[in-house]
Amino acid sequence: MEGTEKQRVVLSIFGEEYPVRTTTSPEHLQKLARVVDRVMRETAKAHPRLGTNRVAVLAALNIADELVRLQEQYDRLTAMLEDEWGRRQAGAKD
Repeated sequence: MEGTEKQRVVLSIFGEEYPVRTTTSPEHLQKLARVVDRVMRETAKAHPRLGTNRVAVLAALNIADELVRLQEQYDRLTAMLEDEWGRRQAGAKD
């Protein structure tokens, strides 16, 4: 649950600890950190010769790609629902 008081949370990502002060729930931040850690580990496994910085950038690109694809899918579904709602509203007026 988000509040106004900042809490200190220590996130573990790819073998490093990151102390963060935030108003976001610690559980939510831990969940995000687990996602980032998983994607970085998958990326490092697929590209074992890359350094941490490049692994982080590729992981960020993979996460951004997933976000953009989901946003596009969401936008398409929202448009479909709006079209259907409009058709039903027009049919109800007849």
